[in-house]
Amino acid sequence: MRQISVNRLNAGDILGRTIYSGEGRVLLGRGVVLTSSYITRLRNLGISIIYTDDEESKDIIIEDVISD
Repeated sequence: MRQISVNRLNAGDILGRTIYSGEGRVLLGRGVVLTSSYITRLRNLGISIIYTDDEESKDIIIEDVISD
């Protein structure tokens, strides 16, 4: 898993962590394959950084400082 700017995302990237709204609702779940419309929506919501899963970083585990 790696942290990446939403501006560097490509359609086909895989979401590494679930994205929640401010009210705690799930916006996109872990493992979702990102489409261009999802990426545009993330930008429109003001989300700037997400986690993605890929082959290069599959062995990297990022520990939470606080719980989701």
